[in-house]
Amino acid sequence: TQVSAILTGQLDAAKKICAVTAQSTLTEKDAASNQAEGIILAKNSVLSWGDASNDLHATAIYSLARIQKLFAAKFPEGMVVQGGRTAQLHITGPLALDAAGLKKFAHLSIDHTSLGFDRVSYKGLQLGRADVPFQMKNGILTLDPTKVPANGGTLTLSGRLDTTAAAPTFYIDKAAQPTPLLQNVQLNHDIAAGWLSFLPLTWGGSKDAAIGSVSGVLNVSIAGAAIPLDSTLRQSATLEGSLRIDNLATDAPFFSDLLKSLGPVAKITQPDILSIRAGKIPETPFSLKNGTVSYNNLTLTTNAVSLVFSGSVGMDKSLAMTMTASSRGINVPIPITLAGTVNKPEIKVSGNALQNSLQNGAPKALENLLNRKK
Repeated sequence: TQVSAILTGQLDAAKKICAVTAQSTLTEKDAASNQAEGIILAKNSVLSWGDASNDLHATAIYSLARIQKLFAAKFPEGMVVQGGRTAQLHITGPLALDAAGLKKFAHLSIDHTSLGFDRVSYKGLQLGRADVPFQMKNGILTLDPTKVPANGGTLTLSGRLDTTAAAPTFYIDKAAQPTPLLQNVQLNHDIAAGWLSFLPLTWGGSKDAAIGSVSGVLNVSIAGAAIPLDSTLRQSATLEGSLRIDNLATDAPFFSDLLKSLGPVAKITQPDILSIRAGKIPETPFSLKNGTVSYNNLTLTTNAVSLVFSGSVGMDKSLAMTMTASSRGINVPIPITLAGTVNKPEIKVSGNALQNSLQNGAPKALENLLNRKK
């Protein structure tokens, strides 16, 4: 890379400020492509590297792909960002250079502007072109609600980032109506195994294996959230929301393991739970608190089977859940306990429950079987 700076101003080393007396530039150029980006500082801007307040009027010319290449270690693994823009900036307030992480910005203010991108890809989510307006006042950054193309549907970006909190935290505040975070987003395996790992969509198999396929249409609403952006996230994050999935299809190993655990019931009723096709999860509330995602009576249904899940899934992927399984041939739902982890669920079916289901369900199952033979 080639970095050049042209700065014209008056420097006060004691006060740690520089008053810009003529337009100045800081430019970074890719030596291979000759593509340049940087910042143009307007005359009368004030730069501070101490306790004094900044007052920057600037034009920022940026390429996200170039920024990611230069600062690759700061980006989450697997994330891809693309797109470039020219943005006008007015930044005031002191920059706390000695503070850690986002606390550096706890006293800054930024006039209303926007961040634009052409593509962002991360954990199965593919975001299309968008410009997201935002502003910052005394360390609190607020996003204007913005709909972004996402996997055939939309992602609504909104909320506020408070860098003045003890742990810098991103909030989605409670409102009269929940925020529609995801609308008509097409599911894939990466979304199900990552963002939705608390749901029985990819359970079973090993941690790193991309076993099975998942599809469907996902809708998620958020009633409120507080997500600390530091090492306390796993235990301190809170969230309340609801989700719905239509036209669900998955052949996660969990369902074949469940079929084996049901044993004789599966042989008599022949429930189609080896794979889920044309399934549905109706609107179901869920919450995140103390490092676990919890929900009650989350129902996964197909034409042949109904599975009802209640309990919690830890952010460490631990399972503490009960469920019931019923099918067209069983009149009595079968209670099942789930433990272990989402990668290796431990399925326990009560022997008494099996016997009771067989006794009550066998006549109906045989009748169905005879009708099929006819």
